[in-house]
Amino acid sequence: MKIKFISADKRNFDRRQRFIILHYTVLEEKDSVETLTRGGVGAHFLIPKQSFKEGEETFDYYQFVDIKDRAWHAGRSDFGGRSGLNDTSIGIEIVNYGYGLVQDSGEILFTCKIENQLKDFITETLKKEDESLYHLLENKQLLTAFLSDMMRGLVPPADREVYIEKVSKAHINKYKELTNGWRIKNDDFLHITIEKLYQLEKEGKLTWDEYTDHQINTIVNLIKKIQEEIIIKDEKGVYYQIAPQFITGHADIAPDRKTDPGTRLWKKLADRGIGAWPDDQLVSKIQKEIQIEHAIDYKWIQDNLRIYGYKIESTGQLDEQTRDVIRAFQMHFEPEDYSGVPNVKTISILKALIKKYYPSKQSDYPRSLIVV
Repeated sequence: MKIKFISADKRNFDRRQRFIILHYTVLEEKDSVETLTRGGVGAHFLIPKQSFKEGEETFDYYQFVDIKDRAWHAGRSDFGGRSGLNDTSIGIEIVNYGYGLVQDSGEILFTCKIENQLKDFITETLKKEDESLYHLLENKQLLTAFLSDMMRGLVPPADREVYIEKVSKAHINKYKELTNGWRIKNDDFLHITIEKLYQLEKEGKLTWDEYTDHQINTIVNLIKKIQEEIIIKDEKGVYYQIAPQFITGHADIAPDRKTDPGTRLWKKLADRGIGAWPDDQLVSKIQKEIQIEHAIDYKWIQDNLRIYGYKIESTGQLDEQTRDVIRAFQMHFEPEDYSGVPNVKTISILKALIKKYYPSKQSDYPRSLIVV
């Protein structure tokens, strides 16, 4: 069968990929690879804290899925007027432990340490109380799947159905109950909600894992490489590429349930020309123009957050959905204050972003505000 190919005008098509979504794993590198290859979730890329060697070769990052294919990384998600962003995005996971709790000793406790302790507890309990089950799981190479299922719950491993056929419901229920009981006694993160993070950091009880220089350099180079691969251009110029504001984070597309990639990444990427960022001088200028006299105009904020890309209803109130979206916005653009309550700087950043990326939709903030 012969095909005569005639290239269509560049204005007649574009790419499926509209977004690049950044995540952190909260897991160590080995567990991150395990989860993203066998854990029921996926991503196109994983960036470790440092480059790694296999044999004589050195690698900077992992790739699990071709960027033309769909990976399961976004879940329930909305941004830029689109939903279910697995269909239209490229997912980049980064080995980063997220937020950690500052101990009295000064040591930082991250969730990965808790998960490792839990894994040891389950393994030791299996050996002591259910030795035959332990050997069965070991011999059938299902121990990792069993541990992952006990620990992650909502992200079951690919081998879950296989081991369930070989393990009684009584044993599964036993270890689920043991896991829940262990967490109640030992998991310091169990009752920490997204709403509490800012206050805990303000009190000096919480901090965020830093991204390494290797990770920043790799993210920058990888995103540039992705852009080159999917760009559509000809001698007249560029017809399609992923817009800077659509290089965003999991928290931005799912603000009611996600915090990744946290507060330590976006400015570093912006300084290297990756992603959206407001003009700092314009932000300062806008801040001086806003007088603190009257109530905050939440409807203006909601309308402009929606213009920028966030899914938010214009209720005119600081309701729960508005706090969630403002918190995600602040974590991205105003990491020194992600309380979920807007201030003069929040409004100024938002206005500067709209002016920069959506100039035809810009509007003046119609009121001055009062800080309560």
